[in-house]
Amino acid sequence: MRRTFVRFTSIVTALSCMLTAITISFASPAKAAGEEFVMGIFYVPTWPYTNATQYDYIKDAHINVLQTFYPNTNQPSTISQMNTVLDLAADRGMKVQVSDTRSEYLMGTRTGQPLPAASDADIDAIANSYKNHPATAGYYIQDEPHEFEFPRAAHVYNRFLMNQPDSMSNVNMFPDSGVPGGPSEHLSYMKKWVTTAGASKLQYLSMDTYPFKDDGSIGSYYYQDLANLRAAGLSYNLKTAAYLQANGDNLAGYRRPNANELRWNVYNSLAYGVKGLYWFTWFQPEIYTPNNFTTAIMDGSGNKTDLYTPAQTLGSEVKKLGPTLMGLTSRDVYFKGTIPTGTTEIPANYFWNPTTSFNQILSHFANEDGRSYVMVVNRDYANSRTLSFNLPSKPSAVTEVSKSTGAEVSTNYSNTTGNISATFLPGEGKLYAISSDFNLPATNVNDSDAAITYSGSSWLHSTSRGVGDYADDVHHASVNNEYFEYTFNGTSVEYITEKETSGGNVDIYIDNVFQQTVSTYTSGSRLPMQTIYSKTGLSNGPHTIKGVKKSGTFMTVDSFKVTPGSMQRQASKTNDTFEGITYSGTGWGYSDGRGTGDYKNDLHYTTMNNDYFQYTFTGTGIEFLTDMDTSGGNVDIYIDNVFQQTISTYSTSSHKTQQAVYSKTGLSYGTHTIKGVKKSGTYMVVDGFSEHKGSNLLANSGFESGTTTSWSAPYGGTVTTNSTNRHSGAYSAKIVGRTQLFSSPTQDVTSMLKTNNQGIYHLSGWLKLAAGTSDRAQIAIRLGDDLGTHWVNTNWKTIHSTEWTQNSDTLNITWTGKLTSAILYIQTETYGYDMYFDDFILSH
Repeated sequence: MRRTFVRFTSIVTALSCMLTAITISFASPAKAAGEEFVMGIFYVPTWPYTNATQYDYIKDAHINVLQTFYPNTNQPSTISQMNTVLDLAADRGMKVQVSDTRSEYLMGTRTGQPLPAASDADIDAIANSYKNHPATAGYYIQDEPHEFEFPRAAHVYNRFLMNQPDSMSNVNMFPDSGVPGGPSEHLSYMKKWVTTAGASKLQYLSMDTYPFKDDGSIGSYYYQDLANLRAAGLSYNLKTAAYLQANGDNLAGYRRPNANELRWNVYNSLAYGVKGLYWFTWFQPEIYTPNNFTTAIMDGSGNKTDLYTPAQTLGSEVKKLGPTLMGLTSRDVYFKGTIPTGTTEIPANYFWNPTTSFNQILSHFANEDGRSYVMVVNRDYANSRTLSFNLPSKPSAVTEVSKSTGAEVSTNYSNTTGNISATFLPGEGKLYAISSDFNLPATNVNDSDAAITYSGSSWLHSTSRGVGDYADDVHHASVNNEYFEYTFNGTSVEYITEKETSGGNVDIYIDNVFQQTVSTYTSGSRLPMQTIYSKTGLSNGPHTIKGVKKSGTFMTVDSFKVTPGSMQRQASKTNDTFEGITYSGTGWGYSDGRGTGDYKNDLHYTTMNNDYFQYTFTGTGIEFLTDMDTSGGNVDIYIDNVFQQTISTYSTSSHKTQQAVYSKTGLSYGTHTIKGVKKSGTYMVVDGFSEHKGSNLLANSGFESGTTTSWSAPYGGTVTTNSTNRHSGAYSAKIVGRTQLFSSPTQDVTSMLKTNNQGIYHLSGWLKLAAGTSDRAQIAIRLGDDLGTHWVNTNWKTIHSTEWTQNSDTLNITWTGKLTSAILYIQTETYGYDMYFDDFILSH
């Protein structure tokens, strides 16, 4: 979505190109809305119509984020005007990405022409104008930077982040049509931006691709764009968002959608797992005479159009589905009927099997507990359709997540037959939840998946062979010792390829440990889709399968099948009713069914000063969610019994629900306690908490298996478990006979880092000498990449034989090109002493 309106002569091109582009919004960490689904708008009311009535219209359409930009024409652009926008938004519980006339200089260019680049002091001045306003979500930075502009864009972003750590700033990137190489290079272009900016700093990866062409067709690469967005988001564990076409552009060749097409656009996007949607545009852009843009949800004079009520209804539906959608991770997206470019036909014998041939999308999701959800979308935007399905495994129940209440409601599913059916409006989607007795099915991963690495110069991609390949394509190599690698999360994996007279031997490795040599040769006719190797019983978590060509003419990759374990999210919500929350004092009460937008439609409250809540959680961060209201007041916040700050829950408007009024991140992974003490106001309200759970990526991290499984001592010495001298639990590890400074237990963490990507990690462990008085030690990871070998490590810390000492640090772990190895170990300044080790943590 091009939004850089750099000069009046550029505005035409800019808005026309908005109909195919990608936006990345980011923050470190996500504070806004505490895992609330983003429903936003672009092109806010023009300045003459910036008033309470217009902003009431926006609020009533269930909007929570407004995007502004500069340069622009007739939009709010001065500091005073932007503060008016912020005040109007704040009074209605909405957030704004801000901009003003100074924003033009952030990148030092304007439509390719040099401008005086804003200094750090200039960037700070913009932040200082807005960062203390409660409605400031972040800052507009740049529209569609080229790759050579990434460093500057990242610098500006980081400067805003330094000024406002919870900011969600906006860098708008090229669509595939703006990338050299087109669709084939688009995904790598997005990934390069993510790695330049830092995956751990990004909150959203968002894209706009607009489907409705003026010849009545759907854009050829619409689904390819959505697939690229999904793939990039999954690769870096990023939430994604999409833009929705709400007007026509007579110059660029886009028709104005109708109500059914709005619905189609919303649910097609949700099927690809997005966690945010933005209407393009809200207000009708009025650029020149005659205006090439049609009316949008609002016309240029501030009047509601025929699209307002449909957009309002869809906003309400998304708001109700949002709490469930935010907790889901996309597993598969399959198509039935016609198969557009960039999509995959549903496999035969899929666990959710369509029994009608109408055009539809079937998307499989899983929550963090491994429970499966399926979204079905009627791809016909002209006709209602009755769609029917069969679930061969016959789980005990299938419910629908209601678009009117957000609760699970009954369907006509029969667990005797496994059949379910429903009538869908044109373009409508429905989200189904499958009972927890249903086992998460294995996932097919095609050879074209972006997570697969093909190393060597002879690899080729063959499509449309028509010989029975999965998705009708394969990758193949002809040079010995070339290899493939695929890192996945799950408990089992199958390598699927063809057997043929040109096949040969392949050496298979799991997590860099040789497993066996398999053969892809057959003397008979070609045998497609053969499971050549399978591995079961893996621990739930990240693993890497690697295949090395050893003989034969070709080594071929068709697909993999992965049985996923339970899913994990970066953050999860805990409702105020959770039994682990303590409410201390005499003024506490409970209220449910208020219907004002509370999480789970309930909350706890107290009227007595010095009453307090307390909640102990495990993770790396926490957000306190509450209701901001005219009756709110001050709350003192403590983390682990250390005072942090006094926050305010007061608002000039009523019932701003699910507000993250306090956020703490960057905690070491482990157990922490948040406490809030009421200091003033009529009420202190607890709606819930959003926890940044993190996870310990290390296997057998506390040696509680009673073995040294997953650990070795390649640098000298012997590692055993010890039950008499331990930091916690029943066992620790002990090394004797150390011969080098880095003689220690080691663990290969290559697959863990590949799965979780580059970024900020917490590394810690507990150490103790077995003899002697003291030494100094550090925990390190030796990394191998395209540039060679380098290290990251904790600071040196003095350790003793009389007590356990924790060595802990936060590290920025990065690599260049391909990560080939990552080994965790401990190093000391001397090596004469035996040592104990326990309770290691590596968390992202």
